[in-house]
Amino acid sequence: MAPSSNLRRPSHVICREESEGRESNEDTQPSRNSSMSSSSRHAPDDSALHVKSPFSGQIGTRCEGGRSWFSMFAAVCLVLLVFDRAPGAEAVNRGLRKRRSQTPPEPPTSNATTAMDSAITVKLPAVPPFKVGRISVPHSDLTLSRIAYGSLHFPEFKDNVTGLTAALEACQKVGVTTIDLADVYGWIEDGHGAANDIFAEALKASPGLRSKLELVTKFGIRLSGGYHIDLSPEWIHESLDRYLTLFDTDYVDVLMIHNPDPNMDVQAVAQAFKEIKEARKARAFGISNFHQWEYEALRDAMAAEGLKLSVHEMETSVLHPDRITDDTVSYFSTGENELRILGWGALGGDPYGGSNLLFGSEGEREKRIVETLALKGQELALEEDAGLGKKQTVTFGPDEVAVAWLLHHPGNIVPIIGTTAVARLMAQTTPAEKIPFRDLDFDDIMSALHY
Repeated sequence: MAPSSNLRRPSHVICREESEGRESNEDTQPSRNSSMSSSSRHAPDDSALHVKSPFSGQIGTRCEGGRSWFSMFAAVCLVLLVFDRAPGAEAVNRGLRKRRSQTPPEPPTSNATTAMDSAITVKLPAVPPFKVGRISVPHSDLTLSRIAYGSLHFPEFKDNVTGLTAALEACQKVGVTTIDLADVYGWIEDGHGAANDIFAEALKASPGLRSKLELVTKFGIRLSGGYHIDLSPEWIHESLDRYLTLFDTDYVDVLMIHNPDPNMDVQAVAQAFKEIKEARKARAFGISNFHQWEYEALRDAMAAEGLKLSVHEMETSVLHPDRITDDTVSYFSTGENELRILGWGALGGDPYGGSNLLFGSEGEREKRIVETLALKGQELALEEDAGLGKKQTVTFGPDEVAVAWLLHHPGNIVPIIGTTAVARLMAQTTPAEKIPFRDLDFDDIMSALHY
């Protein structure tokens, strides 16, 4: 997925020099010009060229009281003389003279990512600038975060558990606690995938993390001997026990059938779910990619055992709005059939792990959708306090608007996002709090989605 072009430079970044333990002179001494703006203090002119005085352990250009002006002047002249005779000094001096003759450039004022990001170290803020909300799950005591984090791309963190830990930490900062998992992601053998392996390592590396998350665990797809669905009671129990052992936990939050099986024995599935519920190994049960009649058959069988389904995961996005336009979302989000809907592929991701089908496509329809999202992101721009009495305009990238579009639907869809880039992950959660989305904006985008 292409990164948002409108990510702001985080306010919580620190210069690499500062992260290495250096202190700037303006932090250690009172400034003689306290009214100097932040921009002018950091302008790339001669004031940025610090000379380390031989008479002081400080880095600076100003001398302190009690020192001889003559001694300081002599020392500086000596340093300059040595520098002037050093190899290559003339080329450097020509460059400095050229810099003095130019007007210092203005610091960037847009919220776009710039080349200077390579010279900063990003640290997550102690208090996040926003947090996504929470939403209840029907027929259970469970709540989910308003946006979920998908594990399809977790195999990219192979041999880099710290990278996944950082992504999960970022999720925690913005309130994303629901993790969508499947034993077929990064398939190694039936019931065993690389995505779950690396996630298990992250849980082990972060004691206490499991209790802060809601785990949505999908099962049923088998690839040995060719693709097929196995919903036998034996495989249901075996799949769940694999999750419990691997994640070192006593329960999962949602146990979910990954895909429907036309030959499903609904009574046998319902009986297996009842045994799991009585053993307190799952808090809720869900389905994924089911048609209405498949759901109704399982719903009725579970009702006979005193159980109810709670969650339905389906493909839902600006790229594939079919489940919205054909009223599938409405059917599963209202009345007696109300389930909590999780939207996979929320940003056009390829379910087989390939390039993004929306932002990575050259198709005319895809380009039109992205352009519409980008224009809407400009239209919904906000003004924020940039400090020092200044304001800055914050626009939103097309991926952020795509998430906001799903969040605005009255069906209370929980979008699943799956980027492995921490900055992008944090940016894509801003719609839950910031974007002032209206019904008119939803309709404007919908009109651009027609084939």
